[in-house]
Amino acid sequence: MKRLDMSVTKVIVFTLVAVTTVVLSAFGIANYFWERSQRISELESQLAVTAAQLASSLALPLWNFDSEQVDKIIESTMRNREVFGVTITGTDDIKRISSFTRDTQWRVVPTKGAILD
Repeated sequence: MKRLDMSVTKVIVFTLVAVTTVVLSAFGIANYFWERSQRISELESQLAVTAAQLASSLALPLWNFDSEQVDKIIESTMRNREVFGVTITGTDDIKRISSFTRDTQWRVVPTKGAILD
């Protein structure tokens, strides 16, 4: 039978490395989820502000059926790089009035279909 030749120093070093790895991994995972939740809440807050701004700025052009002005307002909203797409629909949520999204080069383009990521 072969006997393990492990000194006390090797055992202590291995244990310290293992414990440090586990503790740092746990802190890293916890920090990731905390940071993720912070960023999502910030994004949702900014989205609510953007939606409120769009609602107030689009009221008059929509009332006047000014689709050119509606498109200009949406395009200016899309200058915010955090906005992926904007769709304006009627009150029945069926008739699409105007819709813009981003292409693969992240340019703003009008779209006729649904906005998908």
